[in-house]
Amino acid sequence: MNAASPGPQPWQPRKLSSDGTQERESPVARIPDLRRIRRVPWSTVPDFAVVLAGADINGAPAPELLGFPPMNRALRDGLLSRYRFLPNHSVLIAEPASPVRAAALSSNLRTLHRQITSLREVLGDFSRERERLTGLLDGTAAADEPFWQSSRVTRPTRLIKDQYASFTVSLRPDAAVPSFLYGNVSQRITIAELLLHEMKQDRFIPSDVPVVLHIVLDVSFSMKTRGKLDYALGAVNQLGTTLPRMLGNTRVQAYVYSDTARRIDLPAERVSIPMSGTRQANVMRMVLKNQVPGFRNKILVVTDGEPEDSAEALSAADQLRRHNVDYTQVLLHHDDDLRHVLKDEFAYLGSTDGMVDDERTARLEENGADFSRARTDEEFATAVEERFRAFTRIAENAGGNQIVLTMVPALAVVSLEVYDRYLGLLTLAGA
Repeated sequence: MNAASPGPQPWQPRKLSSDGTQERESPVARIPDLRRIRRVPWSTVPDFAVVLAGADINGAPAPELLGFPPMNRALRDGLLSRYRFLPNHSVLIAEPASPVRAAALSSNLRTLHRQITSLREVLGDFSRERERLTGLLDGTAAADEPFWQSSRVTRPTRLIKDQYASFTVSLRPDAAVPSFLYGNVSQRITIAELLLHEMKQDRFIPSDVPVVLHIVLDVSFSMKTRGKLDYALGAVNQLGTTLPRMLGNTRVQAYVYSDTARRIDLPAERVSIPMSGTRQANVMRMVLKNQVPGFRNKILVVTDGEPEDSAEALSAADQLRRHNVDYTQVLLHHDDDLRHVLKDEFAYLGSTDGMVDDERTARLEENGADFSRARTDEEFATAVEERFRAFTRIAENAGGNQIVLTMVPALAVVSLEVYDRYLGLLTLAGA
């Protein structure tokens, strides 16, 4: 694990005063205006409290309670009169830290409710996509095994995990990392269930801490092959739309790079720079300039090869580490990309990142030209090892993580898993 280093710290719950003199900590960090949650008979619900559960009509909350309004006498009497709740009927309530914070508590509960609703949608989409991909793997992926560590989807021997420049978490072998994808979370989760678990310090969903996710996408010439660019754009757009909706404190910034680099708006439908070589240093420096003070800055790089500007990229990676930017890189790898090499006399047909230019070779193929040769087993093994060695050095200099993804269609799922793992560990670091 990396040595701990200073940097923006996770949000901590405010100290609240229950009686004007003694300070105490809110039991649920997500809701700083919350004093406590408890069950009470309906007739004793105090003013300014918010009803969380127990006042359902035909399986749904009473319309008057939608939006989590603070209780008052008129609201309570109206509900008793209209729905004839028994005075001893038990309901779950949330009490504000003080009467003046009741409106803020109500607002925070509405925000959390929207995020939980989005979480349900994300879990549904994720489960369906994961099931589809598992079918492509002949059903061999374990239900509780993240794709990013599956030998059918990645190269686990090339995995670097849980390495971050801005924090360190030492996990026991039996420790569970909070996860909204693989934790004890169902698509039927309620706001009451979430808050009750967190009061017991049972963090089965990562904390919504302030994070800027910088997604960096390689758009070099070689990304045109095997549909890599389409899958990459799909993954970037999914993260850009999903995360801010589900996690109110997550911002997403996206970049593309080849020989040049540019920050882009999401959703992205096309590449806005020429697709040529693979020069990564410029985009790393661009991320450094776009850090957001007071937030954790997390970078996710999606690429299909090592950078041509290796020395500059290594230096830029070192700067990321020294500026506490948490780094993860995903290499889209397919062995067949390295099985053939251009013959010396046709070297000019190669693009700047080493790929064969399809447009320039099309006519040669029509005329039966033999412009490439298969590498020997030894040459092939050496080429693969050199790629992995050069690629891994970037992650090591950045003090970050690495995933070698061999199943490109799983990129969107893996990208979401990467962020889920990051937030889960950040939750433990701030506990």
